[in-house]
Amino acid sequence: MHSLLRGGGQLPVILVIEDDADINVAIQEVLRDEGYDCVAALNGDEGFRLLVEEEPDLVLLDLALPRMTGIEFLANKDAVRTVAEIPVIVMTGLTGLPKLDRIIAVLRKPFDLEVMVDLVRQFAPARRETA
Repeated sequence: MHSLLRGGGQLPVILVIEDDADINVAIQEVLRDEGYDCVAALNGDEGFRLLVEEEPDLVLLDLALPRMTGIEFLANKDAVRTVAEIPVIVMTGLTGLPKLDRIIAVLRKPFDLEVMVDLVRQFAPARRETA
């Protein structure tokens, strides 16, 4: 199931889950400039719904979210077979993180947007394969 906003399914889709609207928009703008499509949520519930509906290529996840924390999001994600393997990059200013399975990287806030882009490039293909 793919969104019509994906430009025919050709661009890799990044799900951005960040409750600070300004940061969320800034991340999306940078990623779109780099050739990615984005779907975005401002809370964990909305993010989880989009995860299941959109099945993005990669998730950028804040941990301190309203309505479902990032930790709860990760646990729920792991319980849904169709999305369990989607890679997640955690964005957080929290210290003393618990051991988090199923994440591929941690971006410590505040982070440089170029560092974020480099990580996204490592874990999301430049273009989706067409069948």
